[in-house]
Amino acid sequence: MGFLSGIGNAARRTQLNAEIVLVDRELVARKREFGVELYDLIASQQTSKAIIKAPTAFKKIENKIKVPLELCSKDVQAFQATILIKEDEAFKIDAKRVDPSRKIGKKITDTAKESKLYVQVKQAQRQMRLRKEEFGLEIWDIVAGIAIVDAEKPKKDGWKLVKNSIGKGIKGTVAKAVAKVDKDEMDVKACVERAKRDIKTIEDQKQRRMNEIERMNQD
Repeated sequence: MGFLSGIGNAARRTQLNAEIVLVDRELVARKREFGVELYDLIASQQTSKAIIKAPTAFKKIENKIKVPLELCSKDVQAFQATILIKEDEAFKIDAKRVDPSRKIGKKITDTAKESKLYVQVKQAQRQMRLRKEEFGLEIWDIVAGIAIVDAEKPKKDGWKLVKNSIGKGIKGTVAKAVAKVDKDEMDVKACVERAKRDIKTIEDQKQRRMNEIERMNQD
């Protein structure tokens, strides 16, 4: 290998290593985004807001993600409570603005308090999102390693209930419930599959760069 060629390879190797660092950051960012998407999706499907349960699509790994999901839910609910309290305080301050008898000094003080509350709400919202992102990092390896239950097929037990129910009203109610379960599972499956595809694409980009470095090391 010539001197100039060696310099060129060293520069290219440095460039590739820098690109790999950026790709690694992109991988982490996508997993964090997955955490937000999945948590919000699971939470929106729950009938009880007090206890967040793993969706049926995760039945095979339910025990593995139960604790991370419950801890995340507990933290998120605490942030939500803080946001509601601060927003309520800000609403009460805003309602006082219509009082013409309030002195200018008091109005200025209220404005300062309202600005502080606004910042606190934004901070809590940011912390809540970060917590959901951490949830994505905590469970990604678990979720990525399992095959999601086929949510496109109706659940046999649910349709058995429809078949054995007496009266059209009951049948219709059960049918709607089963249809919702099926849709919920398909939504979860789609969320996971999107993340898998995106992360696979990013990982392939990283691997190509690593392969190029390996070839240069062998020359």
